Formats: sequence, C-alpha cells, structure tokens
Amino acid sequence: MEQPENFKGLAGITGYFLNKEESLHEQGLALIKQVHGSTVLVIDKIPDPENPPMADGMITQTPGLKLAIKTADCIPLLIADPVRKIVGAFHVGWKPGLLGIIESAVLTFQKLGSTPKDLVAALGPALGKPSFPVSKEMMQLYPEPERTFFEQKEEGIFFDNTAYVTYRLKRAGVENIWASTTNTYRDLTYHSFRREAGAKGRQYSIICLTP
Repeated sequence: MEQPENFKGLAGITGYFLNKEESLHEQGLALIKQVHGSTVLVIDKIPDPENPPMADGMITQTPGLKLAIKTADCIPLLIADPVRKIVGAFHVGWKPGLLGIIESAVLTFQKLGSTPKDLVAALGPALGKPSFPVSKEMMQLYPEPERTFFEQKEEGIFFDNTAYVTYRLKRAGVENIWASTTNTYRDLTYHSFRREAGAKGRQYSIICLTP
C-alpha cells in the first residue's frame, strides 16, 4: 500500500494506492465503467455493479462510501477537500488528461462548494516517462506549449504523464499536489497493461470519508 504524504493528517479522509495483490482483498467499492473520457459523476451510493455508469471520475460527500479507480499504467488521481469534506477518484490516462478530466474534476468540486486552493491531490503509481514511448501523431494532438512534456530521443518519443497531470492541476488552481514515483511498468508488484501485453489485471486506488 502506498499512502500519499499530503493525505497524512487529513482528519476524516482516507486515501491509498494498492498493488495488484492487495487489490484482491478489497470489497464494497463504488466502481464505474471507465471509458477514457472526461465525465465526472457525483454519487451518494455504490453504483449497480451489473450496469455501472460510464465515466472516468466520481466525487462524493457520503461518509463511508469507498470510491475506487482501476488502473494498470494510467494515473489514479485522488482529490480531497478537507475543509468541506468532499472526496473524488479519477482515472487519468493520457486521453482523459488531454480531454480535460482535471478541469471537469475541479469544476465539479467547485459546484459542491470547494475552492481549488483547499484541494489536496495525489497521483498514484503509473507508467513512468522512461517506459512511455508514444507516436509522433499522439504528440501532435497536444498544443505546442504542452509538447514540453514529451522528450524526443534516438530511440523514440517519451511522454511524462505525471508531470503533465501535475501541470493541469496547477493550472486549475490546485496547489497541494503529491505524486508517486512508482513506475508500474518496472515494479512487478503492480499490473502494467504495457508490460503484460494488454492483460486485464488492474489494481485499485481508493478514497473515502471516514464515518
């Protein structure tokens, strides 16, 4: 289990990132059907597991409701408002990040009364830049100023999604940000979609308001 340093000491809020083995023991989670988009939902109960809503983020004000994101290289993002007691979990692969899920998340928090500077954000284990080769066509989807998050080497182009998501959070007004340095491709205790050649294994990242 990896716990964000900036979550420690937040009264009434629990957030953590599990590896593949630890994820097998979690139950009673609020899950969504992640579709690599930018939709964020506000929920107050566990969605129907037989027909989960399609989204890539969820936010709650309900104590005891454990929000869980499944990942295997994409960034699991946990956000908490310790002032107004609101928490959220988000799936931030390169596509949701590009499509604006960060801004959707912060805006949804604001609609519930949050102020961006009060938000505490944690980025979990994900595909590290040295393990994230991409095509020139993908890089060109990003505006010119954002291509600084890509590094061109002789062996290819590499994307730093953790740095990119951190940048988008800061641009949205979030100041308190922590990021894991764990690279899911290199750390065999985590599932990696790329390392496992598209296998379906995933790990959970969880956040909740403690009753």
